[in-house]
Amino acid sequence: MLQSKNYLQLLQWIGLSENSANIYLNLVENGLSAISDITTQTWLHRMQIYRLLPYLVETGFVFEVLKGKRKFYKKKR
Repeated sequence: MLQSKNYLQLLQWIGLSENSANIYLNLVENGLSAISDITTQTWLHRMQIYRLLPYLVETGFVFEVLKGKRKFYKKKR
């Protein structure tokens, strides 16, 4: 928990919002995830996640994977 809090603070220091950092850390811990998975695990509202994920993709923290008609997200290496 303490280590996760330190990572959260570091991500905020480099410019991510608290919610964006929480999404990123969730993807680090859980790997490939759908928005529904991220919603359940972060307790953020689905609309917040839809609003924040494009920024994370654009800035290179996360990439989008299409599987059929579904979109999944994963942290970049």
